[in-house]
Amino acid sequence: MNDLTPQQLHEIFKTQVIPYLEEIRNPERPVPGQQPWFISVGGQPGSGKTGVVDASGQIHPGSVIVNGDDLRRFHPDYDHTMEHNPLSMPEVTAQASGAWIGMSNQWLRDNGITAVVETTLRQPAVLLREFEAFKQAGYGTELRVVAVPPEVSRLSTLARYVGQAQEFGVGRTVTAEGHDIPTAAVPGTVETLVASGLVDRVVVQDRDGRVFLDAEVSRGDPELAAKVREVVDRARDVTSMTSGQAQACFRAAAVMMEGLGAVRETDQDLHKVAARITGPDAQALAARAWPRDAVEQQQARKELKSRHGSFIRAAALPDPQQALSRNPAVPERHPHRGKPGRSRDMER
Repeated sequence: MNDLTPQQLHEIFKTQVIPYLEEIRNPERPVPGQQPWFISVGGQPGSGKTGVVDASGQIHPGSVIVNGDDLRRFHPDYDHTMEHNPLSMPEVTAQASGAWIGMSNQWLRDNGITAVVETTLRQPAVLLREFEAFKQAGYGTELRVVAVPPEVSRLSTLARYVGQAQEFGVGRTVTAEGHDIPTAAVPGTVETLVASGLVDRVVVQDRDGRVFLDAEVSRGDPELAAKVREVVDRARDVTSMTSGQAQACFRAAAVMMEGLGAVRETDQDLHKVAARITGPDAQALAARAWPRDAVEQQQARKELKSRHGSFIRAAALPDPQQALSRNPAVPERHPHRGKPGRSRDMER
């Protein structure tokens, strides 16, 4: 597949992407002369950013949510690729999607429109350039971090895949490394951004809206940047969860394992992720879910492990320990937009 030419990219952006951005714009218009904002919503895959992005878009009059995955469908080969080889879609559309994100952000700045953008916080250098460009255009800037324990986000990525596969026959998967690499990058990227002097406001919250920190940022404040990083680290620890939240994770994991067995998925990396969920993750979550009941902890873990075993037998998969030692080759795969979901995990 050849990349689109600059002329093709600009023509499609002008004739298709701009009308789409205008269509999805928050219909409530801002007060004339009101300062526009750039809101970057960040967290690892599965952290629950999409709900936070939607909420942010709703409370900012006239805002536009920019999501690279939503723009992929404007690629001329999108439909054909989704019909014949859906797992190759991200690679086929990557060049165009990346270009249209940049064009969209420039179009929003040129028109003074508030932008809400989702990010995995994986690439701090790219984010610094974005914040700087919006800051220079007179925007207020906000970094909103969705701080969720990896045990929760890992489960969410697999549960999302199972739900999509059951409903549509294909789902968006995030590999073990596709989850863990951005997860490891989050605290450092947050500290870098806050210390840069390009962020006016920083908010750290969980996926349920519980706020751990909400602060105005003085220009280049390294002490606050270090404090924010500490808050992010604490919020991403399982001990930050309530027992009810941890118990809900166990219930979701049980349903997910049943679904995984039903779709008879044989992908080895998915098997590796499932083994992690039913092993170390389950141990940490059980301790939080039933902190004073060791028997209940053991029973819950045993039941979840049993469901995983049923999935292994149904799909004729190898031993879980083999899956845990495997190194995946592909970081992330996306399904059809409008079928399995708009992924808003932009690799930035």
